[in-house]
Amino acid sequence: MKLQRYDRSLIKDYMETPEGYLTVNVPITRPGVFPYQRQDGTVQMEAKLPEEIFSDRTIYSARSKPVTDEHPNVPVTIDNHQSYAKGMSHTDSRVEDLKLYVSLTITDKALIQKVYDGKREISIGFMSDVVAESGAYNGQQYEFVQRNIEINHIAIVDQGRAGPEVAIRSDSDAWSRPSGKSLYRCLKSKRGNSKGERR
Repeated sequence: MKLQRYDRSLIKDYMETPEGYLTVNVPITRPGVFPYQRQDGTVQMEAKLPEEIFSDRTIYSARSKPVTDEHPNVPVTIDNHQSYAKGMSHTDSRVEDLKLYVSLTITDKALIQKVYDGKREISIGFMSDVVAESGAYNGQQYEFVQRNIEINHIAIVDQGRAGPEVAIRSDSDAWSRPSGKSLYRCLKSKRGNSKGERR
């Protein structure tokens, strides 16, 4: 069963274009073991392993994806793109320093101002298969592995899961909400806040 999740990182470097848009080059996720909250309030540890997030499938899925202001409650598609998209990622996604990087351009004036005002974390919304599989990554135990990761959108958020390494830079604490066969999850790291289910 495919699950949708949210993952986070930081914006550090950005450049304003002659038109007033904001272009940034950021890491959007990294390998690690992260907590995700179940519907009953308990937490399960899920691994995002290098062979998954650095696969061609995941790298290519980061290209030409909408940039949003926070996470919408639904996947971004052609039907709601105009409502949620505030920019677009470029086609230069690649792996550097054990992180998945991509450039993106923010075209929405209000969101650009929020970035200038300090809203600098990046969080990816993505679909994945979550497989029951125990193990350890970098000394951290996990109960599940995220497989077949496909990025749906890239959000600018107040907090993210990948940690301060992934902000405009981060992965985070998790919340999840069921939506049919999908789960929408958001991870938070800097302040360590976790949110429960939401719809």
